[in-house]
Amino acid sequence: MSTLASIYEFQASLGSELDTLWLLIATFLVFLMQTGFAMLEVGSINAKNTRNILLKNVLDASFGGLIWWLWGFGLAMGNSPNRFVGTDLFAV
Repeated sequence: MSTLASIYEFQASLGSELDTLWLLIATFLVFLMQTGFAMLEVGSINAKNTRNILLKNVLDASFGGLIWWLWGFGLAMGNSPNRFVGTDLFAV
């Protein structure tokens, strides 16, 4: 029984680290989804338009990251009185 209690203590102490690890893994998987969508779109068009579609997907990922940095992080992780939408930490 003491082993189980020590496991729970260890898990509680790693809460923030495990949350960060899960966020990084999920981010990596979403980025891989971008490449999958790019390959799907490239397979659906003529060969002459391949470069345009790949550039569109790179710009989509780039602008998505930039907008998240400027606006999304502050809304998701910022402090607020009602704890629903953040009101600070924009463009941090």
